Amino acid sequence: MGSAPALAASPVVTLLPTSGSASADSRGQLDVALRKAFAADTSILLQTREETGEHISTMADFGAVCAYDDVVCLQKLGILASATRVVVPVASGKRQLEVTLTVVNVERGAIENTARGPLNPRAQADVAALVKRSLHDAGGIDIVDVTVDTGSGSGGSAID
Repeated sequence: MGSAPALAASPVVTLLPTSGSASADSRGQLDVALRKAFAADTSILLQTREETGEHISTMADFGAVCAYDDVVCLQKLGILASATRVVVPVASGKRQLEVTLTVVNVERGAIENTARGPLNPRAQADVAALVKRSLHDAGGIDIVDVTVDTGSGSGGSAID
């Protein structure tokens, strides 16, 4: 008799502060909107801004300040943060921002997904749509690990 499938824990996401050439005010507004949109996604566990800040500070204490495109450094940050994904937002522009969300898979040490688009940080529905694309479009983190008990006593098999 087989047992019920065991679903993996929700992915833990570290959302970095927005970088890029957009003004500090625009990046700050985008940070608030992104954090709200990520927090609303019930398929993930979003680390707090404070936790993320502590992890960034700890990395800096060791002399590691991650560039937004340094996947190896971002992977180390994710490991330190006990995260499964690190999301890197980059914004450019003035009134209408061009935003890129890059999702780094910490276990694989690779970019898992990138979502781009023009965005007004005050348009929360648009921000939420970009967040959803970054998490759930092709290559996103809709990954469910299921352990199947074959009843043979030799353990189970994992299906990704």
